[in-house]
Amino acid sequence: MGTVPPEWLLEHSLAPGLLEIHSGNLVRLDNLGVRSRLEREHLDLLVDHDVQRLDISTIRSRDQRFVTQRIARSLYEQGAAGIVYRSNLDNHLCYALFEGRANLVQLAPPELFADPVRGMGQVCRELNLIYPHLQRPKV
Repeated sequence: MGTVPPEWLLEHSLAPGLLEIHSGNLVRLDNLGVRSRLEREHLDLLVDHDVQRLDISTIRSRDQRFVTQRIARSLYEQGAAGIVYRSNLDNHLCYALFEGRANLVQLAPPELFADPVRGMGQVCRELNLIYPHLQRPKV
């Protein structure tokens, strides 16, 4: 088990928000049709980097960061508002928003992680992390 470092807790906060799209659409990278189109559009890039298929493992791979950054850049140039993909950690949806096209609107003041945050314990259990606020005091 890993431990959430105290300095991280002091530097980060959580606030509820609403996704606001100004122009374009979010592109779902888990959609096979979208990935097939991107494969055709970026065939030279994929060949140059020895990528056989633009599959989920390629999209999530740290080793293919250059490829995914180039594809994201082309989606931005095509007018997309951002991309949606699944996390390496827990398979939940992640959103990367393109500046000027989409943003998060804060709905309430942030809660500091240095204070107990509702739901953080469940998240830490799912990620096999120790959250200091869940530790029992030593007697």
